[in-house]
Amino acid sequence: MVISYYNIVIKFNSMKGFTDDLFYVIILPIIIIKMTKNKRLAFMDKIFSNQATPKYLGYVYQVLIAIESYFNAKKNQTIWLECYGDIYDGTTIIETKSHLEHHDLTSNSVDFWKTLYNFLKENTDTVEYFILHTTSDVPIESIFYNWNDKNVKEKYEILKSHSPVSTIQKYYDFIFSDKLKVKLNSVLERFSIKSSQESVENKWNNLIKDGRLIHHFCKSKEDALHWLYGQFNKQAIIEHKKWCIDVNDMDEKLTLFSKVFKREKIPFPFVSQNEIHFDIKECKFKFINELEKIKLKKMAILTAVSDYLRAQNSHIQLINKYADTLSNILENHNETILDRLRNKKQKHAENIQEKNINSEELLYFSRQLYHDCVGNTEKIDIPNVSDTGMYYQNGRIHHNVDEEKFSWVFNDEDIT
Repeated sequence: MVISYYNIVIKFNSMKGFTDDLFYVIILPIIIIKMTKNKRLAFMDKIFSNQATPKYLGYVYQVLIAIESYFNAKKNQTIWLECYGDIYDGTTIIETKSHLEHHDLTSNSVDFWKTLYNFLKENTDTVEYFILHTTSDVPIESIFYNWNDKNVKEKYEILKSHSPVSTIQKYYDFIFSDKLKVKLNSVLERFSIKSSQESVENKWNNLIKDGRLIHHFCKSKEDALHWLYGQFNKQAIIEHKKWCIDVNDMDEKLTLFSKVFKREKIPFPFVSQNEIHFDIKECKFKFINELEKIKLKKMAILTAVSDYLRAQNSHIQLINKYADTLSNILENHNETILDRLRNKKQKHAENIQEKNINSEELLYFSRQLYHDCVGNTEKIDIPNVSDTGMYYQNGRIHHNVDEEKFSWVFNDEDIT
């Protein structure tokens, strides 16, 4: 590769008009970029020995099976993850095992023996069913072949008579310890294997086709599955000691989220003036100081405080009920209001002359700006929300002033 770049230099050097400046400004940078890129590509060809993508996809697979359990759940159920086995729905514990390549559940498979070990070492008396959910196939020579067709005694004898290899010896010894014989028979009676299950990729694709998503989202099913997958993982952050999915709560969130795709609008939580009570003397908001600074009349200030408190009340209701759907929308809506405020301030500043600076007349311009923004401006509705109250927009204006993102006062930078 170096030789070819050298040949390029020789070729350009023989051209008419070729100069050292041309070489250093154009040719040399190209050579350096290409050589650096080639080194980068060579480096990227060597994956680190500790790369963990297959292991990570095992967790992805577990969440996808949990989503499938959610789709099949009934009202008032809870889906638990990593608390009582991989997945628990109140009746059934599911242990998931995902393999990216073809894999057999052989007689000495750790997947089986460790799963049974886990079922036995915990208090599982109230669990109705135990399932090993695996992408592995069960070959005919495996002791687990036709496992689900065998009774408890047959299962016990098959396992007991097996000669374990070293990798499963500790599990085997624990399982057949004298103190666990009764419990072992009880678990084996309820223990089934779901083998040859679809891969993580196929599971994702088939969940997109699930009737629940089709019903809610029609053409936006994959976006919905991305959202739902994110919601399941978000619950792990919120409830990191007890990761669980409340079916009723998730049903409500899914319905609300679907309205964005169906373009069904969320009702605006209107707050009337009669619901707001305040003593202006007790209010310590920064935006009030700004309004007093520009000498706005008392009645206008009282209206501003009322609008602010009503808007805050409506905002809290929207966030509490529709946080997953509206959080970003409300932030963007506020930024749109703020952009309009700044644009209007720039336009009003065009009418101010240097002689008006530090004069009472400058306060007049500030009051003009205020009334133009608060009283004589078109309402910006919240996207996906019906009938946004005008007081909400006014209240968010005062919120931006209170957060010191905007000021009614003109300074030197605004005018000069």
